[in-house]
Amino acid sequence: MLLNIVWLKIVAIPTLHFLFFIVLPGAGLWIILQDRLEDRKLPGTAHLLGAISLGILYNALQFLLVALVYREFPLTGRIWLSIGKYAMDIAFLISVSLAYPQRIRDLLLRLSSDCFRRADALLLLLALLLGVLAVTHFPHVHDSGQLIATHRMLQGGFDFWHAKRYALGFSALCYFPAAVFPGIPMATLASGYKASLVFLLGLAVIYGIDRMALARRAAGMFLLFIIFISSFFGLYGVMELGKDSAWSVLFSIVFMFSLMGREREAGIGASPLFLLAAIALGMIAIPYLSLFCLIFAGLRLLPERISAHRLLLPAAVILLLAGGAWMMPVKMAVRAPPHTRPQAGKFVSWYPSDGKTPFFQYYFRYERHGYRNSALIAIAGLLGIFLLPWAGKRFRDAAVRSTALFLPVATLGCLFLSFLARGQLPASRAQKIPLTPFSTRQAWDLIKDIPQWYVQLVSGILIVIMLDAWIRKLSLPQRARQALFSGIALLAAGAALSANLPRVMELKDPARFYRYGGNRDDRFARTLESIYLHPDVHHIFLARDLSSLHANHFHFDLQGYFPKKKLHILPSAPGEGLRFRPPPGSSILIADHGRFREFQAAGRMRNRMSARRLEDFPGTGEGVYLIERRKENPQRGPLRKAGD
Repeated sequence: MLLNIVWLKIVAIPTLHFLFFIVLPGAGLWIILQDRLEDRKLPGTAHLLGAISLGILYNALQFLLVALVYREFPLTGRIWLSIGKYAMDIAFLISVSLAYPQRIRDLLLRLSSDCFRRADALLLLLALLLGVLAVTHFPHVHDSGQLIATHRMLQGGFDFWHAKRYALGFSALCYFPAAVFPGIPMATLASGYKASLVFLLGLAVIYGIDRMALARRAAGMFLLFIIFISSFFGLYGVMELGKDSAWSVLFSIVFMFSLMGREREAGIGASPLFLLAAIALGMIAIPYLSLFCLIFAGLRLLPERISAHRLLLPAAVILLLAGGAWMMPVKMAVRAPPHTRPQAGKFVSWYPSDGKTPFFQYYFRYERHGYRNSALIAIAGLLGIFLLPWAGKRFRDAAVRSTALFLPVATLGCLFLSFLARGQLPASRAQKIPLTPFSTRQAWDLIKDIPQWYVQLVSGILIVIMLDAWIRKLSLPQRARQALFSGIALLAAGAALSANLPRVMELKDPARFYRYGGNRDDRFARTLESIYLHPDVHHIFLARDLSSLHANHFHFDLQGYFPKKKLHILPSAPGEGLRFRPPPGSSILIADHGRFREFQAAGRMRNRMSARRLEDFPGTGEGVYLIERRKENPQRGPLRKAGD
């Protein structure tokens, strides 16, 4: 029963928070501001995404206020600030419902007519089911410095601004419900938003297809959704990771969609909202969207006979790719995390900045990690870029040309940044590369995030656009063209999905849930459960080269979500237990059984240390143990060695 309650909380609390305190307040703001923001030609999905963007920005401002209050007036009653936020939202919703009843009805009618067409409803239902699977199979948000900074502010009273994490929209998602329900860790509670995130992915695909105005809408919609969700971004970034970067990248794609098909005399619409929401959800959006906006503005300012010249785009792409290939391979020194320094030294080089990765393997990086459709989608997207000048009306759209140029321009820009960083050994993010606002670590983040997040998404957009444009050129009856488009889309979706089918099949094994939360790896979940159930333990001793924890971000999670506990890495040489000196009091040891027996023998020999097993991991010979050492008796003096 307890495990079912934990699972229910993880799914229900974030979903209810997102619906009632992000979507509805955003819809209220959209109703109030619709005369300035609304374009009468916007589809219903644009209204819903615009309302969600306003809700995210509204929550971000509330969190900004809370963070500023904490900095000036440290408080202990954190739950009351969250309750005050919820009371404010309810009062706002009541006021809007009383003041604008007719606008509310009009908005609901528009959403029901546009968002619940048969194909749309089926896609959104599929997205919702996949989102629930993501929560139940990956109930933990990994590798998010933004989440850790928010958690430390809530649990330990740390200064949020000291971490220099400014994705306030994502922090607001996690902070307010975690303050009201402190029994579940923030990293686990935040995973509940994956259901909303995958649903938003489906909504973004519907909106993008509407902006593209495809001849065969339903087939193109499902093709694009399959490419998105089966890519590294979908399977790992959205369903498994669920961090701030995934939210930010998704809204940056929505922003790109919002510029497609827009006439020069059209109003601003919801594009600024999508841009601001992407920035509020993750700092990753700032450099990439800055480049995209510069490309878009440049193409709009240039005379169309120049910017839309057929040979200009392929020539520019070839030059950009040649420049990128000339700069690769790239080698940059990056500070190693503290838990890897005993093994790796002070500085390490990480892929793709290891000095060995060639240019095209850089784009196909995740094919080596089991995501086999990476190269397939990237090559098809590159082909779409070269064929785009002969796509007629599509090519004349500055937003489509900007999307095609985005990947090679961003790649060359980041590689040039790494070129400036060669030979640099910065000790932290604060030490900047000459002539730039970036550090070496930030440059590495920018380089790796292009193939990690954007390549397959942008390639998928170009694949759908080119497939539609070239089938329109065929001199066939309309029904025949639609049937051909549907057939090719079905084959392309099957190829993209089947290439990553082994990764998709991993969803057959759900995660394990405990009082602390849950994790896909039962050993990892039980280890965190043992640490959580012993709040008096402040020292964790971890044996190196454990088979049970090496791949689960254990060091990152422990230091991030248990900041008051100190992690000690023990060498793997035998006999170390005889020299083991834990501090007085209780400590937790994570090691193999042989190491544990050494500690037991050492404790019996000194008669001042006892140990007992908390968890056993069958098949690994490893476990979690509680070590208790009594304080030294100052009256007796130190123990003498035998023979003294």
